[in-house]
Amino acid sequence: MKEVPTLDLHGVTHEDAPMVVEEWVLMWDYRVQGFTGKIITGNSTKMKTIVFGVLRKHHFNFVLNWYDGSIIVTGKL
Repeated sequence: MKEVPTLDLHGVTHEDAPMVVEEWVLMWDYRVQGFTGKIITGNSTKMKTIVFGVLRKHHFNFVLNWYDGSIIVTGKL
């Protein structure tokens, strides 16, 4: 099974999160068109909201995984 790129936001402040997520997702989209990746947010509702905002801003498709506090990014809409 192919390992997907993963961004773990544990230890990243809410203030820094938008920039970190934006750089990561745009880099992977540039490198691998239609990539699938995983962003680990933990249980923070605020962090999930921040990540959702960045992904929507750049028109990425994503699914929230309730069981492990992660968001699966499945390419652009």
